[in-house]
Amino acid sequence: MALAWRISREVYMEERNETAWLTLTDGFVALSFLVLIGGVFLSPMWGVTTTDAIKLLGLALVIFAPSIFVLAGHYNLYCDWGKEHDEEWYQLPRGRCTKQEGIVAIVAVMVIVAYGILAWCPVLGPP
Repeated sequence: MALAWRISREVYMEERNETAWLTLTDGFVALSFLVLIGGVFLSPMWGVTTTDAIKLLGLALVIFAPSIFVLAGHYNLYCDWGKEHDEEWYQLPRGRCTKQEGIVAIVAVMVIVAYGILAWCPVLGPP
């Protein structure tokens, strides 16, 4: 639903000859959806164990959860750091990826990798 709304918004912006693009948040949502569909619902047909399907469900949730925080970073909602202003102190338009969005996305990727290590590493993860 969230991704469909974002795509329709970008199509509307394109019709008005405005710059349109998808954010990093949209990538997190789409990847989460693909892991959910492929890893949870389709993979058992290919012989993936129930335990691994459960871990993939957790992975899909861990990928989806930070998307709202990455979106807040895209709109520079955390602080004034990374906001660019002109000489009269009017805020300039955001780029495709803001500094705040990039930092939150890097932290989110680190959390996703940590989940993957803990879920599938036989030494560190659950038995």
